[in-house]
Order: sequence, then structure tokens, then C-alpha cells
Amino acid sequence: MAYVEGYPGSKIKSLTLRHAAFLLLVFATVIGIILYFSEGWLEDVRTVAAILAVMAVFIIGGSIKANPMAWKSVFKRPEYEKLLRLDRIVADELATLDDDHFVIHDFRFELFHVEHLVISPRGIFVVHKIPQGGPLTERNGMLYAGDLCLEKNTSTLWRICHLIHIVFRKGYKEDCMPEPILVLPEAGPVELSEFKGISIVGLAGLRKRIARNGQKILGPDLVRSFAVFIKSKYV
Repeated sequence: MAYVEGYPGSKIKSLTLRHAAFLLLVFATVIGIILYFSEGWLEDVRTVAAILAVMAVFIIGGSIKANPMAWKSVFKRPEYEKLLRLDRIVADELATLDDDHFVIHDFRFELFHVEHLVISPRGIFVVHKIPQGGPLTERNGMLYAGDLCLEKNTSTLWRICHLIHIVFRKGYKEDCMPEPILVLPEAGPVELSEFKGISIVGLAGLRKRIARNGQKILGPDLVRSFAVFIKSKYV
């Protein structure tokens, strides 16, 4: 069994409460400062409201980008429950990898949300799900699942891989580009197996794809060290 850190959805409640508390704290602090220095607070009501509105847009926007599932759990419950179920299907499959693999779930890496990260002697893999059913097709240089365009998913996945590559190369003086993988948790055989360097697999092919390259390119100490680094700094 793989070494596993975290589980999809395990931190949603605490994250939601922390973000809400931070938002309220910022609002209370701004209101307090303005009222303290104001000679006539009634005249400043519109100014205060405008400042708080602008701050709310930036704070909530950043929070949604960093932890999208936390906000979906409040405002889009059915969608949240579907995405969480799919994430857990993928997580349970990755847990069956052998003990050479370190699997880290559901964390923020810089400004991006990482669904699943696998670190192993065979390389580093960033695994995200395709939540939409329907046949996969390529149209005008973009990937579609049914009628849903996955351009945002594929570009985000590559950005995460490049950021991890930069951090790994800078910290460990090794050149290992992570491999992006999109998985269809509830699909059978997948006809389109690759899109612009991103591997596409069904759930049954996920472990096989990660273990496909039998050559070990990273030493066990390096694998363990990088896994501990990701856990200590980002999880």
C-alpha cells in the first residue's frame, strides 16, 4: 500500500470555517479602524460599504481559487457531493499503489488546488479527474468531455506540473518534469489516451499508467525527502 497523506474532503469543514472567520475578522477590523478615526460615522457609511465590497470581492475570489471545494460545499452542495465522490474514487485507487509511492491529496500548491500528487521512484505525477461524462473529443485544439470544454482543466494541470518542476529542480538540483494525468473515474476504456502531453486514463488504467515506466529515475531518499517537503510546507 502507498503512503497516503490526507483524503479528499477531510479538511473542507475546517477550511470553510477558517475562511469565513478570516473574512469576518477583516471586515470587523476595517470597520473598527474607520469608525475610530471618523468624526461622523453616519457620513462614512457609503465609504465603508464600498471598501468592504471591494475587499470581499478580492478575498472571496482568492479563496474560491485556492479552495474551490470549500465554497461549493456551501453554495453548490449537489455539485460538491458529486465531485467529492469522484475524488474519493480516485484516492482509493491510488492508495493501492505499492509502498514505493507517496500519495498526497487535496492541497494548495502556491495558488493552485492539487487534487492528487504521486511521488515515486518512477517519477512525479499530478492526477486530476474529469468530472463530466460523455465522449472525449479534440476540437480546435481544445479537449471536450461531451459539450464541456476542458481548456481550464488542462491548462491548470500543466501550470501545476511546471511549478512543481521549478520547485523540485531548485531545491534538489534534479530535473524531473511531473507527468500530468487526467482520469475518468466512472468510465470504462478511454479512446482518447493523450492530449497535448497529458495522459488520459480510465480508473482501471490509472495504476498501470503510473507504473508503466519501469525505470526508476529518482532515488528512494529523494522521493521521501520531496514528499516530506510537500507535506510540511503545503499540506
